[in-house]
Amino acid sequence: MCTRFRWFLLIFLVFGNLLSAHGQNPYYVQYTSLNGLPSNHIFDLAVSSEGYLLIGTDEGLIKFDGELFTSVPFEAENNNIKSISITDLYQDHAGTVWCRNFSNQLFAVENQILKVQSWVILEENEQVENLNENKGNVHIITNKRVIKVNHATKSQSTVFRNPFYAQNSIQSVVFTREGKLVIGLSEKIIIQGTPDVIVKTTLPKPKLVFFKGETVVVPSGDYGINDVFTIRGNSLNLFTTVPGFSDRYNYFPRVAGDALWICSNRGIWAEDNGTFKSKLPAFPVSDIVQDRQGNFWLSTLGKGLLKIPDWNIEQVQFGAESPNITVLSPGPENTFFAGDTEGRIYWLNGQGELLKTLKSDYKSPVEFISYLKKYNRIYTAPGYYNLETGKMFNARLAGKNVSFDGKGNLFYAFHNGAFVIHENLTDPAVEYTITSDIKIKGQPTLINTRCKDIWFDTLENNVWIASVDGLYFGKPGDKLTLCKDQSGKPIYPVSLAGVGNGELFVGTIQSGVYHIKQKKIFRHYSTSDGLFSDVIRKLKISKGELNIITGKGINILDLQSGKLVNRINKIVSDDLEARDIFHNDLYWFIASGKGLLKARFHNQEKNNVLPLLRITDISDGDNIFQTTEKLYISPHAKNISIGFESINFSPPGDYITEYRLAPISKDWTPLPVGNRKVILPVLPAGDYTFSIRLRSTDAVYNLIVDEVEFTVNKPFWQRVYFWLPATLLLLFLAWVLLKYNNRRIRDKQKVKEELATSRLKTLRAQMNPHFLYNVLNSIQGYIYGNQKAKASEHLSKFSSLMRKILVLSEKERVSLSEEIDALDLYLELESARFDNDFSYSLTVSPEARMADPLIPPLLIQPFVENAVKHGLLHKPGNKELKVDVMLSENGRFLEVVIEDNGIGRKASEELNRIRTAKPESFAMKAIYSRIHLLSQSNICQITLNITDKIPPAFPTFGTRVHLKFSLHDEYKNAHS
Repeated sequence: MCTRFRWFLLIFLVFGNLLSAHGQNPYYVQYTSLNGLPSNHIFDLAVSSEGYLLIGTDEGLIKFDGELFTSVPFEAENNNIKSISITDLYQDHAGTVWCRNFSNQLFAVENQILKVQSWVILEENEQVENLNENKGNVHIITNKRVIKVNHATKSQSTVFRNPFYAQNSIQSVVFTREGKLVIGLSEKIIIQGTPDVIVKTTLPKPKLVFFKGETVVVPSGDYGINDVFTIRGNSLNLFTTVPGFSDRYNYFPRVAGDALWICSNRGIWAEDNGTFKSKLPAFPVSDIVQDRQGNFWLSTLGKGLLKIPDWNIEQVQFGAESPNITVLSPGPENTFFAGDTEGRIYWLNGQGELLKTLKSDYKSPVEFISYLKKYNRIYTAPGYYNLETGKMFNARLAGKNVSFDGKGNLFYAFHNGAFVIHENLTDPAVEYTITSDIKIKGQPTLINTRCKDIWFDTLENNVWIASVDGLYFGKPGDKLTLCKDQSGKPIYPVSLAGVGNGELFVGTIQSGVYHIKQKKIFRHYSTSDGLFSDVIRKLKISKGELNIITGKGINILDLQSGKLVNRINKIVSDDLEARDIFHNDLYWFIASGKGLLKARFHNQEKNNVLPLLRITDISDGDNIFQTTEKLYISPHAKNISIGFESINFSPPGDYITEYRLAPISKDWTPLPVGNRKVILPVLPAGDYTFSIRLRSTDAVYNLIVDEVEFTVNKPFWQRVYFWLPATLLLLFLAWVLLKYNNRRIRDKQKVKEELATSRLKTLRAQMNPHFLYNVLNSIQGYIYGNQKAKASEHLSKFSSLMRKILVLSEKERVSLSEEIDALDLYLELESARFDNDFSYSLTVSPEARMADPLIPPLLIQPFVENAVKHGLLHKPGNKELKVDVMLSENGRFLEVVIEDNGIGRKASEELNRIRTAKPESFAMKAIYSRIHLLSQSNICQITLNITDKIPPAFPTFGTRVHLKFSLHDEYKNAHS
């Protein structure tokens, strides 16, 4: 393939689309841009070692796995790519795929990316013509030389240099079985050796290919040469003459499937025992390969990709026509009939050759043809055709099918019911219609509902009708019975096939096939038994076999054994809709939307080459893992995706891709067509086995193709290295908490005990001997002074104060009013000791009186007593004491301010030290301790602030005591 091939492509495409020829074409499946193919212009094909079909197009390199076309991207950072058209696909021994464009650039696939191989150095004026491969080594063919390249070492070496470069450019190169290099130049052929052998030839631009031990030489077609040669010794030997070669522009010899092919702009030529036969003349074919499952693939320029499942399956053409066949039916003496969508009926011999076309003015699809040997007639929708007289009688019986009882009655299934017609039609001039005047036993109408098929059982004299309401049976004239399945539900049939012994097979809408014996269901066939589909289109009995036509294939049931023994898997394929089938001892004929197909075999066994299926990677969202060893997945993975590749060129429906995740499920889950990734939900920690398989629909193969084991790791808090120390830490913390709690309980108990003790001490301080002595001394003075009333009043107040102190000392909290009452009594009793120079005031704010909060008892009186005893008692002159009680901060606190104009703390401490040698009184120690204990136990937070009043900050000398009690909500109101 030279650089001028770019010009040839244009001419090749134009002429290839204009020219056509008639003949028997093989059945093919065509892939174009409508099927997902990125481009219809294909230059080259190859099958990779993995099994992929590699496609070189004008839109780049395409990889095809049987379902998905995937473009191999070019290197993104390379801006020097001159052309994305790819041709000459070869793979070296290391698996690297090589190719080139038409702009003298070489590419190799590295990490699924097409990269320019800039390390290959070309000489000046050197043009790459094509690539070739020998024993796993890729060679670059240029106009000057042959270069062997090694992708692993990035090295190149010249294995042949053209000594005739000035006059003859290299046209093509092949390697013999022994590894000899054969080079085709413009006007001669060189066989490399010691010395080189030069084969002189007048063939211009010969194309070479190695086939069955010989180098085959094919001339360019535009030079009027029809001969194909082989090289023997130093000369060319005529291989065969192919008339018509000179009418074509160019040829490309190829070897595929152990056969020799010549691609041309008007189809492909297939070698068969030394002769070539033309195939597919309407297609400009550029290359041909065979995949590992036996399918042939042809690339075309402008018409996409062709798949040939089997060259023995041909499309039958009737002259220039390839009609859209709807129905097939056996005829007399090894002939058969075919009806098409235009109402025509073709009479064909056993080889599929047209004998006669039976025409009528009926233009609707022919839905049935039934041959009646007794009168040598065929009955069909347009009417009936008398084969003896050659006349067509247009009765316009546009029915679905007809069945005969052998007694002159015809049972018809129509779109609006099933009817009986008598066969009294001996007068050729009479046309018949269905009227109420035609009667049999007074019952012309069997059923008034839409019917699809009908069969009369001559053994039991029962008529069976396939209707939209179900399957009915019974004797004509009697009430028909609805046939039901094993579960008691109606059977919804689409096709009936009766056997001569009275047995019936029923094809259903979506329930497979029922075998009925003696009006009862004998057996049920479904996909679990090997049917391609439970949706049945038609049943046909022929030569001891039941042909079951489904949307996904044709099954064959052996009537003697009752087993699905084989199938015709290559006939019903990607875009073919099988409608009917007929076969004789030599051929199978299939009615389809692509015309009438003919196959040269009786039974096509399944290709035992399995498709390929391989798990490629596992991803947890952040990382992608290869599957070469057991994998460990992060416990934080939100979704686990498992990618796989499937390479399957079998017809659709042959295999179903399924997966299973153990131990979560034992069942297999089918995957949609084209899916190449399984997304698993969030999985708990544990070990898993993911299995994926291709299950064949005929139940012959049921193989797990690939599987991978992986572990979802436990979160760190579930692992031994975490939970063992964590458990020990928790135990330690529990021990510490227990110790702390015990200590806290002990402390609380201690505080309670100390509070109880402090209350006793406070009580003791309240009832100290000095106070008692002073009060009793005052009472005594009143008695001695004969002031009985005052003595009695004073004694009453004293007893009341003692009673209050005893009552208050038993409580943890008392109301403010109770505390103020006791304090008021105390001050009244204390004032009796002084002359008229002592005065006091006890003021409680209205808010405080109204709230009347609860406070610890006997805390205010000791500070008042201390002011009287240590501040005012020793002060000469006027003695004043003020006690103010108020709420603050929105009732959160109770504040008590005690002020005196006494001698102050410093003078009092000095006086006490001189008199008693004690720096602090017993009562104040008890009060301070109690305040601390109350704050510590959270019973009441108390702040104490004692200030010495010294002018000029204060008007007079003295002491100011500020007590602040925190009030809990439950203690704010003593009466709540």
